[in-house]
Amino acid sequence: MSWIDERLAQRKALNERNQLLDEHAAEIYAAIWKEMMTFVEEAKSKGFTDLLPNGTAQNRRLILGNPDHNRTIMLTMTDKRVIRGGSLSFELDICDGGIVCLKHDGEQVSERDAARLILDPFLFPEFSPVTSKKSVYATRGVL
Repeated sequence: MSWIDERLAQRKALNERNQLLDEHAAEIYAAIWKEMMTFVEEAKSKGFTDLLPNGTAQNRRLILGNPDHNRTIMLTMTDKRVIRGGSLSFELDICDGGIVCLKHDGEQVSERDAARLILDPFLFPEFSPVTSKKSVYATRGVL
């Protein structure tokens, strides 16, 4: 096999990879938003009554506060392979078994973990952001 054949094979593999990522991007984006809304409902039931989801399908927004004084966080798909939530970026990748997965800082995360990583500094800005997928109780050995 010549180097041209190798490059043609690489091009084909790259195109197949990109197509797979493109096919699953909207589904993963929607799953993150769904998980965020699950956490929002829990937060509302525990005193965060002024949380308001808003925006469009591709630029979702969560507002905390009243119209005169509020904080906003966005969930956007910057392209078909990068999802941004607040100041965080999540990349789509092909993981074990050829499954499209979500990664943050090079590590695979679930949509639920991504939602938590996005919402934690938004809902609790007075604390350092969560960097672990484990709950604070699990990291302290309580659970």
